[in-house]
Amino acid sequence: MQAIWPSFTIVSILFSLILQRSLQACANGQAPFPKIVGGTSLNTYFDQIDYNQVTDHLVAVGNTNDQGVRGDASSAFSPIVIAYQYNQYKWGKIFPSMINDNIYGVNINRQGTRLVVSNYDTNRYLIVMDITNGNVIASTQFTVSVYYDYYRRNLLLLEDGKIVIGDDTRIIQIAPSSTSATTLTLSGYSTIGLLSNTAQSYLHVYSFAANICMITVLDMVSFTGIYQYQAQCASTSADDLAKTFQSCIFETSATAETIVFQEGTRFFRVHNQYSPSLLTTSTVHATTTLFG
Repeated sequence: MQAIWPSFTIVSILFSLILQRSLQACANGQAPFPKIVGGTSLNTYFDQIDYNQVTDHLVAVGNTNDQGVRGDASSAFSPIVIAYQYNQYKWGKIFPSMINDNIYGVNINRQGTRLVVSNYDTNRYLIVMDITNGNVIASTQFTVSVYYDYYRRNLLLLEDGKIVIGDDTRIIQIAPSSTSATTLTLSGYSTIGLLSNTAQSYLHVYSFAANICMITVLDMVSFTGIYQYQAQCASTSADDLAKTFQSCIFETSATAETIVFQEGTRFFRVHNQYSPSLLTTSTVHATTTLFG
């Protein structure tokens, strides 16, 4: 290690000189990204981010061990939430009461005025915050079945203040001020992601079981099923699928939508017309891997 260190130092200095010369050739002004968050004593991690194009807010969540970021002398890690708008830092929050826990999930509401975060532990905390200043608006705590996976988009903050969260085979809808919740169980299917339509009248649940990718569309109020579609997947587990899964919705009208979801290089399209009821599907498979 002693023999490697001097050469590493020389490479680092050379890289710094090259970077400095490159920056001198660029236009004046700070680049929008990347942003550097953290200190010099210990690690800071971001586990999940969310972005809202209406207000141009970007929010990142994770945890930090750094005493400079934490503002104390402890070596434990604490959850962290940090927000940017128009490429500028707005605010950051540390939750010292949640020592040695992570914030793994974040979702900004559709209007871009509030956000909700979820911790990792099965003793689940959901915290609703004002996106402009980070003030806590509401919170709730309950017990769930599984730890929160930061690869999965299993968290939604609705405009009426309710929160929808996936908990393995269960879908839970809860209002922070209430002690009761609406739940639905998709037996044998692990939830990978949640989406809603623009009016938030329908909930789209993406789930997985035994090489099957499934989308279930529910009425947002009653949780009654509207339709369900299954497709053969290449993934062998829900964890593997979550790492390459993405989804989006394109609405052509209030009663018609196209849903596209991705599993690695496989793309699935579902076009649904609610009234009158009509469902068509298609798949595309790219033979080459993404990213080269």
